[in-house]
Amino acid sequence: MEDSPTLHEALLQPEKDDNKQDLEPIEEFDEGKSNLDQSMWQHKPTTTVLEAKRHIQELYGDQVKAGKYTNLSATSIFTIGIIMFTMVPIEIFLRDFLSKKVENPIIVTLQQHFISPSLIIDLANRVLDLTEVETVRYVLFALYLSGDAILATKSALVTFFGEFLLVMLQITYKEPRPFWTSPMINSYRCQSDFEGPSDHLFILGFLPTYLNLLYLRKYSRVPKRSLSRLCFALQGVCIIGTLASGLMLGHTYIFQGIIGLVYGFIYTVICLQFDAQLHLLVEKSIFLQKKARKYKFEVLFFTIGLLVVASVLFCLQLHDLGRPPNLWTSNYKAKCPTGPAMQLGMKATFRETSVLVCIPTMVFASAFAVTLDGDLLYWSNSRRVVLTRQILGLSLALLIDLIFIVHPLQSSQELPTVYFLHYILPYVLTTFTVYGLTPPLAAALCSDTVDEDARRKRRVFQSETTSSSSSEAGKRGRIQSGSETVKQKSSSTSKQQSSDSPKKIVNLRDLQTMGMRDRMRTNSDIEKHFPGLSQLAAINN
Repeated sequence: MEDSPTLHEALLQPEKDDNKQDLEPIEEFDEGKSNLDQSMWQHKPTTTVLEAKRHIQELYGDQVKAGKYTNLSATSIFTIGIIMFTMVPIEIFLRDFLSKKVENPIIVTLQQHFISPSLIIDLANRVLDLTEVETVRYVLFALYLSGDAILATKSALVTFFGEFLLVMLQITYKEPRPFWTSPMINSYRCQSDFEGPSDHLFILGFLPTYLNLLYLRKYSRVPKRSLSRLCFALQGVCIIGTLASGLMLGHTYIFQGIIGLVYGFIYTVICLQFDAQLHLLVEKSIFLQKKARKYKFEVLFFTIGLLVVASVLFCLQLHDLGRPPNLWTSNYKAKCPTGPAMQLGMKATFRETSVLVCIPTMVFASAFAVTLDGDLLYWSNSRRVVLTRQILGLSLALLIDLIFIVHPLQSSQELPTVYFLHYILPYVLTTFTVYGLTPPLAAALCSDTVDEDARRKRRVFQSETTSSSSSEAGKRGRIQSGSETVKQKSSSTSKQQSSDSPKKIVNLRDLQTMGMRDRMRTNSDIEKHFPGLSQLAAINN
């Protein structure tokens, strides 16, 4: 058995300063806890990523890895950072030299020869609608209401955050849409926000890949590799169709779509590298009731800080850009007469940052549902319950959105008012309805349906969340019993020594000056001179 380096080094290391590093006498064991005992109490077990490893593997299978990061992980993250920085000059070069000289003639040719039938125009618009933020929200809602609550919440969190980061890149790049820059390009889809990098291709590059790897490979007890490959093939078809649709409608340049796709893949790799931390964050913020309040407010304040940073960047970029170029404004007015030409570009893009409020709303709403009933988010997978949750949640969310569309709140056209009433408020209401109100309502409607799988998951999670506290209490009890044993043995030893000589107060300096340091090299020597310390060292280890 290897010696305990912590205990031996503490006892045997020579002192540098005899006046400042004297240890307390051994007789102080009778009066209270020793310095060694107090130092052991200071090393309390803390929450780490590995705490969640055992119950994650019990829920999803032993193939899930939640270990520490390696040098390869750090190298890959560093490489990704370098690639992201090199994308900036590449996109600037492509914007300045390819958009007007190469891609504008291609778009004009496509519009003149390939999109004459209205059916093709409608189909291209529907393809782009599938990757809008509003549609992606409903995909995440349906995923949450039908599958694993932890994985669905984590997927929604990283998706909303990734969309916010992409909007910040769009504000920084300030890249126009094709129909803004050329009077010969027709517009079949009037949008007034910036497009580079393309948010449609970013979503297609990130979300299907992330969900595929999580649900079909990493967190599946039996990895579904054939189905995963089929999903990747369908994803490739959707990417090609979306890029072609944006190009034909005068909505997106090719290089904007490719850059957005690359950013989506890069963001996927980053999220997978930090998957263990993200999983633990979701559990702490929602499912661990003793810690949820702290982490919920940390998420809230972090979100507020990001919105403040976005507001500052928006003001700086707006002051730098000023009014939109006359070419953009004139082309937009000619093709979209009813559109907000004066808010072209910067203001319309900044409104998309409101998607970030879905993150704290989702966290607070899910924690609210868990507070009502802890079993709600460990879903019953019966067809009746899943169908009830999906119909109820999606219908309520759609109803709220339709109310804001059909009867918008009357307000001024000032940006802060529009930003809050037309963007933030609908996001907050729909997200809280789906994540907070739908689970208890569906459980009340299907109260007679019981799923053993939901019970098993709940038991596993409860056993894991209580194991850390019970192990800590057990360790404290062992330390207390060990310290009592040390006190009893040390008191009996001191009594025997006091009967032999009038003064037997021994400390580490006395042992060193007496030449005993060389002889105290094994556990038997320590047990001989300090009865009970080896047992206490084993407990500490």
